[in-house]
Amino acid sequence: MVQRVNYHQFSGNTVTLGASGSRVVMGADSGNLKIQDSQSNTSVIEAGLGIQGSGGAAIISNSSNLALPPSGIDDGSLYFSTNNNTLYAKLGNGWYKVTTVNTSPSISLDVTSATISDHLNLDITYTVTEPEGTPTTVAITDDITDSAVTITHTTSNNHVRFVFDGSTAQSSKTITFTATDGVNTGVATCSVNAIYTEELHQPSGTTRLLGYTFNGGNSGKVGSYSVTNNGTQTFATSGGTLNGGYWNNPSSTNYYVSSLATANSGRGKTFVAWYKGTQTNSSSSGYSVGVPIFGDTSGGVWMGLGLDNGKLAIAEDGNFHRGTTNAASGNWMCMVWVYKSNDQVLGYINNSSGNMSNEVDTGANMGSTTYNKVPYIGTGYGYGGVSSPTALDAIQIFDNELTQSQIQAIYDKGHS
Repeated sequence: MVQRVNYHQFSGNTVTLGASGSRVVMGADSGNLKIQDSQSNTSVIEAGLGIQGSGGAAIISNSSNLALPPSGIDDGSLYFSTNNNTLYAKLGNGWYKVTTVNTSPSISLDVTSATISDHLNLDITYTVTEPEGTPTTVAITDDITDSAVTITHTTSNNHVRFVFDGSTAQSSKTITFTATDGVNTGVATCSVNAIYTEELHQPSGTTRLLGYTFNGGNSGKVGSYSVTNNGTQTFATSGGTLNGGYWNNPSSTNYYVSSLATANSGRGKTFVAWYKGTQTNSSSSGYSVGVPIFGDTSGGVWMGLGLDNGKLAIAEDGNFHRGTTNAASGNWMCMVWVYKSNDQVLGYINNSSGNMSNEVDTGANMGSTTYNKVPYIGTGYGYGGVSSPTALDAIQIFDNELTQSQIQAIYDKGHS
C-alpha cells in the first residue's frame, strides 16, 4: 500500500516529508538518491548498484554488469553480480569474492541391517539433518524382488514400513534412503536378508510323494504315498527342527513302511530326514547301516541309508560308504540321499559352514538290481550293532533327483 504524505519542506535538492521525529529527508547527492531520517541515519540508492548504507551497513546489489562498484563504499558491504552469480565483500581497498557453500544433508536410520523370517514387517525411522535448514525430500530405492515387498512411506513421522511376502527369499539386498535439499544429497542404507523357515520345504518343480512332520504330539502326513504305521509311535511336543515336535521312539517295533517295497523302486527319488542323536554304532554287515533311517528288514536286505560310525552313510551289497562330518553331534542334522536312475546314490549332510555337502557317492550300478529297496522308515535289518535312530523329524521322499541347490533350500528353510 502507498500512502500519500504531504511534503513539509522543499529546499534546493531536498524534500522533507513529515515533521519532527517522523521526518524523512530525501535529496540528490552526486547523482544518487540520499535518504535521511530524523536520527541522521542515512542510506544512498545508487543507480545500478542498489541501496547503500553508511557506517559499515551492508549493501545488497544486483547487477548484470561485471564491473565492481566504485571505491568509497563502506567495509562490510556486499555486492552480488547476476552476470556470473558471484557474491563479493568490501574490505579495505578491495573487493573479495565470497565462496558460497551448500552443505550436504545427512540422513541416519534406526535400523541398518535386518533378517526377515517369520515376522514379515520391517519398520525403519529416519532422521535428516540439513545444516542450512533448507527443506528436504527423501526417496527410497531397493534391489529387493519387486513382488516380494510392499512399501509404505509416511513422511509426517519419517517412518517407512516394508511388508515382505513370506515366501520369496532375499540375499544381501540393500534399501537406500536418499535425502536431498535440491542441490546436494545424503545417503543411508539398510542391508536385508529374507529367510523363511518351512519344516517341509518342497523345492519348486518337484513332486513330493511323502512328507512327515511331528507337531503337537501327532504325526502330520502329506503326499500321495500310502504309509503303514507299525507299532505305537510317540512324539515330543517341542524341540524339533523348528522347535516343533519330533518322532522320539523309532524302533524295530515302531516304524513306518512306505510304498517303496519292490526292487529298484527307489530309482529317480530323493530321501530326506533330519536326525538328532549321539549314536556312533556301526553295523556288523555292509548290507545295513548302524543307524538305519531308510532301510529294509526283509531277508533279502541289500542296502540302507542312515548313519554308521557317527557319519552319514550308505550300505549296499556288503559295502559301507561313509561321510566325514560328525552326524552324531546331538544337534539336528539334515541328511539327504539322491537315488539316481543309474543305481548310484549320493549322500548329503549339512557341514559346519551350513552347506549341504555331498560326502558320499556309491558310484554307478550299485549293488543288486534284484534287492535294492528301502521301504522302511526308522528301522532296518537287525544285524549286530544296528539300532534305530533316537529322534527323527521332517521326513520327505521326492519323485525327483534333487539338485544341490534344491537340497540346500530344504536345509536353509528347515532350520532356525
